[in-house]
Amino acid sequence: MARLASKISFVLFLCLLLPAAKSAFAGDACNDGGAYFASSKFKIKTSTGIVKTTIYYTTRGTLNASRSNAILLLPGTSGDRNSMNDLIGSGNAFDPTKHFIITPDPLGGGCSVSPAVTTRHEFPPYDVRDMVRTEVELVQKEFKIKRLLAVAGISQGAFQTLQLGVDTPSFAKALILIVPASRCDATCQDLVSRMEAKVFADPNWQGGAYSDNPKQGLFDAGKFYFPWLYTDAYAEKAGEAAAAALGQKWADNWDAKSLVYRYDAAKTFHIARYYRNTGSALRRVKAKVLLMRSTSDRLLTYRGDADDLLQGLPRAKVQDIPSELGHMACCQGAGSAENTFIRTGISEFLNGIPSK
Repeated sequence: MARLASKISFVLFLCLLLPAAKSAFAGDACNDGGAYFASSKFKIKTSTGIVKTTIYYTTRGTLNASRSNAILLLPGTSGDRNSMNDLIGSGNAFDPTKHFIITPDPLGGGCSVSPAVTTRHEFPPYDVRDMVRTEVELVQKEFKIKRLLAVAGISQGAFQTLQLGVDTPSFAKALILIVPASRCDATCQDLVSRMEAKVFADPNWQGGAYSDNPKQGLFDAGKFYFPWLYTDAYAEKAGEAAAAALGQKWADNWDAKSLVYRYDAAKTFHIARYYRNTGSALRRVKAKVLLMRSTSDRLLTYRGDADDLLQGLPRAKVQDIPSELGHMACCQGAGSAENTFIRTGISEFLNGIPSK
């Protein structure tokens, strides 16, 4: 009887992780035609045992017979599977008439397993490498793909893309890093810590054991973070209303612990974390690399020729985005100068990568 009760308890907990109209993003019904993949690479330790994670993903295009045309797209820290939609489409950078495009919600957010869909105090912190391991497993096991044509990522998605290229050097022919860095440096870490402190200051936070999502803390965090995503000139022109809009977006769309854990993963990223140093890590990369940095980025600081990635990946192709929008040069809408520059650069780069 005790064993039966234990099995029932375990099954009930599993039900929390199955596809449902619940996600780290409020109001996201997870019913946009995507699917779930049960990963074994990241395991949640609970009072009832160890539970495999579920990664939600969508696809566009058709996988060719040789399984050689697949591209994995990875979003920024607070983004999701739709973050790169303005670069997807017929004749666009990522073309579903030519490419098989995989867009997951990375571990810890969106419709994938996260603190929002489990017992919060039982969901462990994770890092960029954990995120990458689940994504590699998704590609290998769900689609039986041995080698990707390319992986592309924005901001924290670029962290993941780089980590994948270092950890599994032969897994992708090409890496596309948009507003990237080899690490979240001291300035980046301090900003994230101060942003998170806004969440912790909300009385509803309750040390993370909240029943009511601390929306005021999320609002304050987003409002604080806003200026660092842009330049001073843009932030001043956009004004308080734009900063408040980001705060409201976070308050409306994120579970607090899911957001904090996702930014913790960004804050702790350093490509040398599991290697002797940055140089030795980057020397493992075999893929062709496109670096697309924003010349006005101050979140992941633009360092010009002193950039660690530029020095560690001397054969990388570099296309710096001429923008006054700071870090967010990465993510402007179709028709903007930044979007046109990025889509053109990616298209030209991918044209030089054989798909067979």
